[in-house]
Formats: sequence, C-alpha cells, structure tokens
Amino acid sequence: MATPLTDFLSGVSLLEGETKRVSCPVCGGHNTFTVSRVEGRVLYNCYKASCGTRGSQRKRMSVSSLQDKLSGVSSSSQPKNIKERVFSLPDTMTLCTQNDACLEYVDAMNIQASIDAGYCHVFYDFRENRCVFLILGDNGEVVGAVGRALDKGTVPKWKRYDKRKDLMFICGPKQGTAVLVEDCASACTVFAAGYTGVAILGTSLNEYHILKLRVFDKVIVALDADASNKSIQMQKMLAPHVSSELLFLTDDLKYFTPCTVKSLLTK
Repeated sequence: MATPLTDFLSGVSLLEGETKRVSCPVCGGHNTFTVSRVEGRVLYNCYKASCGTRGSQRKRMSVSSLQDKLSGVSSSSQPKNIKERVFSLPDTMTLCTQNDACLEYVDAMNIQASIDAGYCHVFYDFRENRCVFLILGDNGEVVGAVGRALDKGTVPKWKRYDKRKDLMFICGPKQGTAVLVEDCASACTVFAAGYTGVAILGTSLNEYHILKLRVFDKVIVALDADASNKSIQMQKMLAPHVSSELLFLTDDLKYFTPCTVKSLLTK
C-alpha cells in the first residue's frame, strides 16, 4: 500500500553523493527531512523530534556510477571506494598490562571504564613504546589500530597502523548522543562521562564518517581547543544528515575529569 513516504521515495531523483533537504512527507515539518544517495542506497531522516522518520532503501545504480565504483573512480561529492581488507596486528604487540607506562596512561586518561565495558581494547607496542587502541568493525573484527607514543617528543604522537580513511574509533553504544573528538583517549573520557565518544582520528571528516554518524540522534562536535575552525566546518557538513551542534573547548576533553565533561555537555 502506497504511503506519502513511499510515494516520495519512488519519485525522488538524486545523483550519487547528492543530498536534498525538503519538508517531511510524513509529518509535514518544514525543511526537516533530508534524503541522500550513497553508493546506490537512499538514506532518509526527519529531524523533527515528534516524527523521527528514518531509514534507507536500495536503489539501482546508474551504469556510469557502477563503472566508477568498480574502477575506484570518485568525485568530490562522492566518497572514495575503499576496499575491505584483512588487518593483522604487528608481532610487536603485547597486552597493555605488560608495561607500566601504558597502564599509567590508561589510568590518567580515564580509559579503564571503557575497557571494563568492552568498548575499548588496548595493547602495547614494545618496539615503538606506544599505547595502541584497536579499531573494531561492525561484526567485532579488528579492522585497524592507532597508537599513542609514550615517549615525549616522538613524531608522530599518534600513529595509524592501518591506511584506511573510513575508520573511526567508536567508544560506546551506537545510539543516542555522540560526541565527535579527535583521538581515542578523548573518546574514552567522553564514554566515562556517560556519552558515546567517536574519534575521527584527526581533523578530517569524510562521507564515510558521516554515513556512520547517521545512526545517532545527535552529534556534538567537540574537537581540541586549537581546531575551532575545523569544528565549525564539520558541523556544517553534518547538519544536512544528522542533528548536530558545537562545543567550543578551552582544553582537550581528555584532560578533563568525566564529571567536568558531563557538565560541559549538559549545559
């Protein structure tokens, strides 16, 4: 049986990577409904609290889009094709409990709560003296890793062991409010404060990140204090896809106590 939503989706015309913002076909909310096309799937969402219509459906890709996908070609409005690949931890990894400096970092950065809850898995790289955070896929498999140098002056401070650009470190349930941060330690502090911390592992937000962030009701962009301009840009990128807001900081979230972070987020 046809409904206003199915009628709208059957008639909508979108290019690959395009997003449109219109009035909701379900509740009628003015400009509260966004619809996007990403890799042949149409994603839709209404931001009106009393409605909350959201979902996705598969659409047939055009011949040109399919050819681009298979060849790895992409446009500026379309995320690059990133092939899934097996990730293996280097043989220099051991449990974080095997190194005192790594354990001290875990305690100082409010990481233990997320480890106990099963949202964070930390190893120690004894060759590079790094505290290493595993990045898990949707099925719980290890798909990447990022390590924080424990020696002062080591460059880079944060090292990616994988080469993928679509991964994020998600610390907490994939629902409710997410707080977008730069690094894993900040994400763990956010979790200890009662929210889901999402580390983009830097200061660059792409279409793959946005696609994954759509599962949340709201995203609070809270990058480090020296990245205010980046925060503003990211919030503008997120706005058509998910309810979002900015939190300007005087210091990195990982240096605050969980109680302080909670008070900042509930202002």
